Amino acid sequence: MAVIDPETLGSAEAVKAAYLAQVNTPPPADEPTTFRRVVDTSAGPVTVEGDSMEELLDNVAALASHVETTEVAAVKTAQTEAERRAAEQATADSEFVLAQKFMSNPSQATAEALGFSDIASARAALAKLRQSEGEASANQQAEEYVAAHSDESKPDFYWPTPVNGQRVQALMRTYGLSCDAKNISRCVEELRSQGLLLSKPAAEVSEADLYKMPLEDLRKAAGGAPKADVPNTGWDF
Repeated sequence: MAVIDPETLGSAEAVKAAYLAQVNTPPPADEPTTFRRVVDTSAGPVTVEGDSMEELLDNVAALASHVETTEVAAVKTAQTEAERRAAEQATADSEFVLAQKFMSNPSQATAEALGFSDIASARAALAKLRQSEGEASANQQAEEYVAAHSDESKPDFYWPTPVNGQRVQALMRTYGLSCDAKNISRCVEELRSQGLLLSKPAAEVSEADLYKMPLEDLRKAAGGAPKADVPNTGWDF
């Protein structure tokens, strides 16, 4: 705003100029208003600002959401770390106890480590497993031998009847032989040389008919009389 000099008040032109200066001088601009609020958080007080009350409230809400997300993540991280440490401690304790058992009673500790109550149960289970694996292997070896000697036009043809299978098995048990391709072949050839294997009849005969055949006919089909009865062991041969 223009200042009027008293010495010039007498001049009409000066009065007019002063008046016009006052009228034409623009009013001072309003200073911008900033809204503020201090929000307490776990990390300490935080000052939030906004150019309007609405903007201030939005900023406060955004800060609260950020703080909540951060705190939840921190809690989860702490829980996960605590669980990990607890698991490590439990594992260490378990390993320490197991080590003590191995030092004092290694057989019992071994059985428990394998999931058995005592060493006798573990040995029985292991023996049963080995027996089962041995029987499966024996059946496979027998099946492979039969498949490899199924050509009736060849001299090494083997007729897979229960009687023949039982005689081969009995001979293998007599000599304590394992059931593999080599031992099966040895036993078959030994029985064949002694005339103790049944030969397939020219006419097709069912297994049921074989059991009904007279003993003399069976002997002729086998090429002789068996030297001893052979029990059925259940092998697939």
